[in-house]
Amino acid sequence: MYFRAYLRQVAKENEVQFDEAVIKQTEEEDFQACSAINDYWNAEVAKTREVRLADIREKRKELILQKLLQKEEKEEQRKNYIDSQIRKAKQEATTFITAENVDAAIEECLANIVDHNRALDLEGNWYDGKYPPVPPLEETQKPAVVEH
Repeated sequence: MYFRAYLRQVAKENEVQFDEAVIKQTEEEDFQACSAINDYWNAEVAKTREVRLADIREKRKELILQKLLQKEEKEEQRKNYIDSQIRKAKQEATTFITAENVDAAIEECLANIVDHNRALDLEGNWYDGKYPPVPPLEETQKPAVVEH
């Protein structure tokens, strides 16, 4: 008899387990629990993502600022170089030959003849004007006489 009572109890439990309303309710409760866990995980991931993205944005801002500062510095150096070149050209412009001073430049060139015929030997001596005579090539290449 005990065995039959046990079997009836198991059968009743199985009826309750296989009841569609109970199964749906259990599934719904399980879904709600899983959904709550998923929402919690999503919120945690969103927080870490926001922190990471904020850090990336800050680093990118700093990098862009550094590049802008470097570009401004390069531009300033370029302007300074151009200004120095302009100053140099203006200083040299006083020596340029123009239509107004061409006659004076020609007169100066004719009055100051420059002799570029100048040399420096190995000892550091300068030779102006004519160089010492160079011996002919045949004399320097004569074979030496060998005595036996």
